Amino acid sequence: MNSVVDQYVEKVKDRMMPNSEIHSLNDVILRIDRVGSYRLVLSDEVMIGGPTGAGTSGQIALFSQLSTNHAVIARRTNGYTIRPAQGAVSIKSQTTENGSLDVEKPENLLIQETCLTNNCRASLGNQVTVSVRRKSPLSQTAVLEVDPLDRMVDRVDGVILMENLLLMGPGSQAHIRCPHWEQSGVLIYQQGRFHFRSPVGRETAAEQKMVDLSVPFDQHVEQDDFGFYLETLY
Repeated sequence: MNSVVDQYVEKVKDRMMPNSEIHSLNDVILRIDRVGSYRLVLSDEVMIGGPTGAGTSGQIALFSQLSTNHAVIARRTNGYTIRPAQGAVSIKSQTTENGSLDVEKPENLLIQETCLTNNCRASLGNQVTVSVRRKSPLSQTAVLEVDPLDRMVDRVDGVILMENLLLMGPGSQAHIRCPHWEQSGVLIYQQGRFHFRSPVGRETAAEQKMVDLSVPFDQHVEQDDFGFYLETLY
């Protein structure tokens, strides 16, 4: 990730207000030119369940035999958790032996809220698995991986559990990879509004200028090699 962006992310985090004071939206669709469409879940909790929950804010509905309110994934101070609501949830984790071999542990049926770390997969019934991947220590924002993805009622290319910062760009730490971008950028959500910030050009970190754009809903934003569009979902 570009050092200029890293420095800016740290500054933004320092002056962020608590989530409970700023979130006024729950679900947003981010459409990125030449990359895809992504659902941004802005609330601290998201319910996952069957198709009857479609069209509900804060709910991810899947074409499956899951109950409407099957399980809840929540963002806590130290990471993410999952808990059963009205359906069975089991956890399967992977450990590394001898520094190279990944060994899958047996599934454990959950009866209470449990930490969902990067090396854990949660099975919802026998049809769907979900996992949470935090890409950067700079942000609690994480990628929610649903397998198979095509079971989602709202068809998107991915789901992001967004705290306040979303990293986009060509690097491996990006929450959304944009291979054709020359620079990485940060989408910032605060007080119900979005901003985008990114370095411009190939100059050194000390010389680079920053693009700082307000990102309104239902309006295409374009600059240099990036372009995207935000719309509310529910």
